[in-house]
Amino acid sequence: MEVLLSLDQSLFKLVNQVWIAAWADAFFPWVTDLYKTLTFQIIFYPLLFLVFVSTFKKVGALVFLLCIVCLGCNDFLGNVLLKKTVERPRPFENLELNTIQRSPARGFSFISNHAANSFAFATFVSILIPQVAIPTFLIATVVAYSRVYNGVHYPTDVFGGALFGIFMAFSFATLTKKILTKIEKQKNISSQRV
Repeated sequence: MEVLLSLDQSLFKLVNQVWIAAWADAFFPWVTDLYKTLTFQIIFYPLLFLVFVSTFKKVGALVFLLCIVCLGCNDFLGNVLLKKTVERPRPFENLELNTIQRSPARGFSFISNHAANSFAFATFVSILIPQVAIPTFLIATVVAYSRVYNGVHYPTDVFGGALFGIFMAFSFATLTKKILTKIEKQKNISSQRV
């Protein structure tokens, strides 16, 4: 365990204090909380709704709703089940690390809910619409990396968050596919009766 924690802190220092650049100091704080901006919310959610509706037609609204429920459950469980159980302090709370904190953060460190939510979204959408896998996972990776760069999470927080998000989304996407299959079967039975 000591070796893992030492490696975790060493990698944290590399990302947070060595592999740095002026452009990254501006970019990563911006990208880490982009989802909180009104502009993002006004564009992202309607666009996501349209993508699901254009892909899944009449059941697109249901798929959109299941995606939102997946993200909500993922965020809630990550925060309540893991963060408040593990109670790991943030890197900037360890004065020996000399952390450069580039964005605000509160609460506990493990897991990174940003990483969990980003990877949950990428996984859910990619399972249902495989064509978007590369861009969604690329975005999730950038958001996860930003949390370490900004000094608010350790690499293991991000890795744990990504795994948790993938697991949650895989479960929800599997459930969603089963629901869609059942709806399709019902539709076929109804059309055969006519």
